[in-house]
Amino acid sequence: LSAATLAGHVARTGEIINVADAYAVGVRQTLAWSKAFDASDDHGTRSVVVVPLQDLAGNVIGVLELINALDENNAIVPFDPDFEKLLRALASQAAVAIKNARLEDLSFKDALTDLYNRRYFALRIDEEAKRSARFGHPLSLAFLDLDNFKALNDEKGRQAGDETLKEVARLLVRHSRSFTVITRREGDDFAAILANTPKAGGLSYAQRIRGVLESHEFAQGRVTASFGVASLPADAASAEDLVAAADRALNDAKLHGRNRVAAL
Repeated sequence: LSAATLAGHVARTGEIINVADAYAVGVRQTLAWSKAFDASDDHGTRSVVVVPLQDLAGNVIGVLELINALDENNAIVPFDPDFEKLLRALASQAAVAIKNARLEDLSFKDALTDLYNRRYFALRIDEEAKRSARFGHPLSLAFLDLDNFKALNDEKGRQAGDETLKEVARLLVRHSRSFTVITRREGDDFAAILANTPKAGGLSYAQRIRGVLESHEFAQGRVTASFGVASLPADAASAEDLVAAADRALNDAKLHGRNRVAAL
């Protein structure tokens, strides 16, 4: 939107632009329609109206661009200037909705790792458990806790600990399926919600991630983790029971030597 295009101009100034022929006009002799848009899908643009998406504070967070108004005969005609007021009102509502959605997304994200947080985990595990019960699909939950993380923090400082947590988060996302929900519960505790995954699949996932962490060259030194895995319907009948079962399995992994995977 920083380019010298109609959309870029609207984004920078907050002004509405309404032109009858996108290729025949240069707004203030400096702006033009971006031909790359038409070239990308063999589209033929003529009339264009571009409206800023402004929040209540007047900040432009994007633009709404409408092309090729049609009359009753499906012929391309200019956009009626009287339409602009309505468009601006709709764009303003859209901007507020987008900003609210962004804020809601932030409320579900962990600031350090950019993973989903404990609040999102609680909502999602409940949702997935109900889906599992309704459709009979298996659901697995893997908890992992970094081994001796407090010692790393004490010896190398909080910044080193934070960098380790961020790198662990990146590895979890990189080595998980796109629909696996990865969350940071708190501290050095993470969780992976594995929909449509039976217990054997959950154990396989945990063993694979354990190996990924163990073999990765962290800047702060060797990092390992202990894992606890539980599943519906094998180990529990509700989300609350599933979380408790995964916690018990995680404790077992810690008690029996760490850097291992345990299940009930």
